Amino acid sequence: LDGYVDRPLTQLQEDTANLKLLHFFIHSNTAFVQANSIFLVDFTQEIRPSFKIAPRNVM
Repeated sequence: LDGYVDRPLTQLQEDTANLKLLHFFIHSNTAFVQANSIFLVDFTQEIRPSFKIAPRNVM
């Protein structure tokens, strides 16, 4: 993509994104082990390379 820029997330943006991801795991009855899934990591890196998923023990 021409002109695509990925700026680092602020701490607030990162915390908010991780909280929303936690809500997804809880309300979809998805196992927390999926937080470490290489496919989920690959997907989120494709969307926003600067976003780092919180490990399952943090969630």
